[in-house]
Amino acid sequence: MPDGDPKDPVPYDRFQEVIGQKNKVEAELRSLAAQHAAATAEHQKVMAEREALATTLKAEQEKAVASMREISDKLAAAEQDRLRLRVAVGAGLPIDLADRLHGATLEELQADAAKIAPLLKPTTPGVPPPLTGGTPQGKLDVRKMSPDEIRKNQARILEQAQKAG
Repeated sequence: MPDGDPKDPVPYDRFQEVIGQKNKVEAELRSLAAQHAAATAEHQKVMAEREALATTLKAEQEKAVASMREISDKLAAAEQDRLRLRVAVGAGLPIDLADRLHGATLEELQADAAKIAPLLKPTTPGVPPPLTGGTPQGKLDVRKMSPDEIRKNQARILEQAQKAG
């Protein structure tokens, strides 16, 4: 019989060698399949964590944007209040009326204050205007007064001296 004839029996040693190689390849395939399954599971775990982190990041970004808007709105309101107070004081209006001024710009607020200011001036004759300086009810400083002022305020000066000593 010639070599390689399909009818020739396979030597046992060669058979054992082929079976051993087959078993080794199958074991390697099982190992690779297990490694693949582990890698796939790890990949799915990482992707789930990534998705959770992306969701958390998006929520945190939305919170940060909302917080920034809130702070920006508060800052704008504070700036508007400061501008109203500045205009009210500049127009001689009581500070309590500052929040009643309407307008978005300095010019609009000044125009509104100019409309309100004449309404607050005393219209009754004989009513003295509000005091704008000095210390009429406070201590009198004789060193800064002229002789005429000392004579005019003699009663208050004496009263002040009696209280002090």
